[in-house]
Formats: sequence, C-alpha cells, structure tokens
Amino acid sequence: METSKIYQPPVYWVFIVTGFALSIPLIAMQFTVKVNWDLLDFSVAGLLLVSSGLAFRWLVWKSNDPWFRIGSIIGILAVFLLIWSNLAVGLIGCGPNLPNLLFGLIPLIGIIGAIRSHFSSKGLFGSMVTMAIATLTMGIVSFLLSDLKNRESSFTAILLVTGFFSFLFLVSALFFKVSEKRKGRSPNPSTR
Repeated sequence: METSKIYQPPVYWVFIVTGFALSIPLIAMQFTVKVNWDLLDFSVAGLLLVSSGLAFRWLVWKSNDPWFRIGSIIGILAVFLLIWSNLAVGLIGCGPNLPNLLFGLIPLIGIIGAIRSHFSSKGLFGSMVTMAIATLTMGIVSFLLSDLKNRESSFTAILLVTGFFSFLFLVSALFFKVSEKRKGRSPNPSTR
C-alpha cells in the first residue's frame, strides 16, 4: 500500500525561526536596560531553540499518526520549558544550586529512553512517565534536603512547579500510549 508523502518544511526554517526568536531580546536591549543578554545568553538560547526545533521537525514528521505527533509536540515543549525556566530563574530557589543542576538530568532521561526504544510510541511513553516521576521526586527530595532556615522556595511552590512539568510529561505519555494502541489496529504501516 502506498502512503502519501507529508510535506516537511526544509531544515533552514528551524534556523530562520531561531534567528527571529533571538532578534526579540536583541531589539528589546536597544530600548530597555531590563533586558541585558550577553553572548553566552544568545548562544545558549540559540542552541536550545535549534535543538528543540530539529527534534520537533524530526519527531513530528516521523509518523503520520496525529497522536504520536501531539505527544511529540507536548514532550518537546515540556523539555524546552523545563530547561529554559531552570536556566532563567531556577526551579528550586535561585541560581545554579545542586537541585537546579540535577533538573538538567531530566531531559537526559528522555533522550536516553527515546534512543534505547528507537523512538517507538511504547518507548516514548515509558520515557515520559519516567521523566514525570523523576521530576516530582527530585522536587520533593530537594525540598526535604534543603536547610530549614534558608529555604528559598515553599513546599507548595516546588510542588506546583514540578507538578506542572510532570503533568506535561504525563499528557505527552498519554498521547504516545494512544498512538501505540492505535498502531496495533491500523492497517496503514505509515502510522507506525
């Protein structure tokens, strides 16, 4: 059975969109002192945007299955927001403290799980569930191990932040689970 070819935008669009996104703080710096990015800020933001864009481009067009695509979009968006917010203000307290550095391991869990499973729906489901559990666990353990007198974040704040990211990872996992179930029933091999 012949499958229809899906339009896939050229790779250079990732770089065009990244350039446009990076021009926003560059322009804002001309009008206010509140936006003060240096070369490192632009480099890290550019790397994060390009890598997210390339992952998005590859995963979304890997399958014709809309459930797989939506799961991919939500998962990539969740990882992007996790890294961006952790770099910008920190998820636990401020700055490069140990808990915030450990949150950098969460995307690695997803990357390793995705590669080991060959980016299958079933494997991505497991990766996203593992990332959700790891995010919540890391937040709770970080709070419990922090100094009572010098706590920068309340338990409620930590639970809300880690719960938000865990929720996004679980929603992504749900879409991958539906994709996996549909794959078994689909006669069209392009949805696998």
